[in-house]
Amino acid sequence: MRSCSLDTWLPAQVAFMAATGNGVAGAFWEARLPGGRRPGQGDAAALEAFIRAKYEARAWARGEWPPPEALEMPEPVSSKPYLQNPTL
Repeated sequence: MRSCSLDTWLPAQVAFMAATGNGVAGAFWEARLPGGRRPGQGDAAALEAFIRAKYEARAWARGEWPPPEALEMPEPVSSKPYLQNPTL
């Protein structure tokens, strides 16, 4: 998991996210999640447990990440990191 504002992204990573997006990623990580299973925002401990189960334990993931269709991307034109806010 990467932050859009706190992490530095390589062009290949930006291209990958542009090609897959949150919709594809969410569908992968929550493919087997039963309805109504997401915790509310008010319970920090339950939210942390949910996030750890989702990403570390891959509790509801489908197959392998990245999905094969996401790997069919053009090569990046640069290997320089992309900075969300280069003035920080």
